[in-house]
Amino acid sequence: MNSYFSPYQEVTRDHVTVLSGGSSLIDGLCYCLAEEDDGILIARPCYGGFVGDFEDRARVKPVFVDIGDISDLTTLAGVRRHEEAILESQRSGIKIKGLLLCNPHNPLGRCYPPNVIEAYLSLCSKYSIHFISDEVYAMSVFPTSDVQDMTPFTSVLSLDVAKFIDPGLVHVLYTMSKVVYFVFIALFPALSQDFCCNGLRIGALVSQANPILHTTLASISKFAWASSLSDHVWTLMLTDRSFLDFYFSTFRERMSASYEFCAAMLRERGIEYIPSYAGPFIWVSLKPFLPGGKDTLEVERVLSKRMLDNGIWLATGEAFKSETPGWYRITFAMSCGKYWDLKRISRLVMVGRVEMRRMRAKKGLEGEWFMWKETDLMEKMLR
Repeated sequence: MNSYFSPYQEVTRDHVTVLSGGSSLIDGLCYCLAEEDDGILIARPCYGGFVGDFEDRARVKPVFVDIGDISDLTTLAGVRRHEEAILESQRSGIKIKGLLLCNPHNPLGRCYPPNVIEAYLSLCSKYSIHFISDEVYAMSVFPTSDVQDMTPFTSVLSLDVAKFIDPGLVHVLYTMSKVVYFVFIALFPALSQDFCCNGLRIGALVSQANPILHTTLASISKFAWASSLSDHVWTLMLTDRSFLDFYFSTFRERMSASYEFCAAMLRERGIEYIPSYAGPFIWVSLKPFLPGGKDTLEVERVLSKRMLDNGIWLATGEAFKSETPGWYRITFAMSCGKYWDLKRISRLVMVGRVEMRRMRAKKGLEGEWFMWKETDLMEKMLR
């Protein structure tokens, strides 16, 4: 982290607690920082796994913040929405103990600029709540033709946080299990399948001014220690600077190429998506193909079931707590020749458009579910 995150204050071993991945760290943080039924703010869409991390042991409530326009999520408008959520929570009797910021953002694949991070720090200071920065995709920022003026990644560690907040309220998460996956996807695709390296789970909490938190977290987390295997493998990797420099440069090149390939296919098929430049995913809209044109969770589930029945699985907007149905997350971290599912999605979209035209032509005859009734045609085109 001292080499790649440009910390304002050097990170020392006393600033770090290591556990078996991000879920263990967030679970432990919630248990240490909040009481049962307290709340932690998180903007949506967001990684759905946070819900279990908050709730399963600590019984802390995720308080989802509706941003409205997705493009506002990494702007000062998002900060205002968070303050509104704090005030609304106070009125409803939920005590907010923290704010979780995912930077770079999952699933939107964008970074927060320094002035916005500073505004979040000031907001947390105003209400005396903890600021938790999830930076697990920090090293997965890459150039794309879609975003010419991309915002570079800024770690909260690189800021003089004492100007804005008590440093004891600032905590950073970084997990290497995500990077293991990328290492083998980018360099050794066969090994990623054979060894399932995403299971080498290990993650670090960096909190530079809260020694009591580290002591407490260590005392309650003996069942979440990182394995000896993960510890050994990551020690070898992280102490090999020449390998890291080679890996990160190669990784960014291949991620950029894979993103461009995936984005081009989406554009060719007329599928709306949010341009991104961080993380191995793209947030896409299949709203025009929701059965019957209805914008509800139930209809999104019908579309998801139809895709699954035809060999397509996408992470749903429902799983990411999307404000509106019809959004899905596509993961593109694979070689460009392996986009079988994306090609099948393209065929599904074409079938959907054919059926939508037929539905309009037969309006009132077959009802709103006509679009999905001729499954033989769909299955034939999806083969």
